Amino acid sequence: EAGREAEIQNIKLNTVLQASGMSAGFTGTQLNAMAESLEKTLAIDSEKMKQAMVVLMKFGNVHGETFTRVLKLAADYTRLYGGDVVSATNLFGRALEAPDHGLQTLIRTLGRASPELQKAVKDFTAVGDTVRAMNLILDFAEENMVGVAEAMGKSGAVASERLSISWHNLLKEMAKTPGDPSGAGGGIQNFGANYLDVLT
Repeated sequence: EAGREAEIQNIKLNTVLQASGMSAGFTGTQLNAMAESLEKTLAIDSEKMKQAMVVLMKFGNVHGETFTRVLKLAADYTRLYGGDVVSATNLFGRALEAPDHGLQTLIRTLGRASPELQKAVKDFTAVGDTVRAMNLILDFAEENMVGVAEAMGKSGAVASERLSISWHNLLKEMAKTPGDPSGAGGGIQNFGANYLDVLT
């Protein structure tokens, strides 16, 4: 089951990546590596991160460093306000799609934004400088959530989630073919290493 789920997520990721013309600025291999890296840093399952990536790519206007920033902010939002990283990614994607209105949406959750910031976002949006408007919104969100997901990921606060992720990863590895040297044996070793990380 876990192996099939991982395969389905990879197919979806690569399909949307090709359909978008690789507008996010990453290859499929790079996105997979990013999902695994974020899993280790934020303690959020890589398959969930891939689902979030698929959602974000559908907007078509988020790429490069901004793409990574949005995923991390979605994780922060989830840790602070609940919900899941996919829904949070959709929230930020919509906010960046129409920065002027998007900022107002985020203010309702994240708190007050200065009149100067609101005017700057509105002005940049009006003249078509969406990149600067988007960056202002991301700066605002980062200031209000201060990397809470990464901080929690480094602490023992999400130890049970890390253990659950390690178990899920073990099942994925065991689902690989016996002839695959990265299959069950390697999965068990990785699970053991991750389990020890959780306990220490």
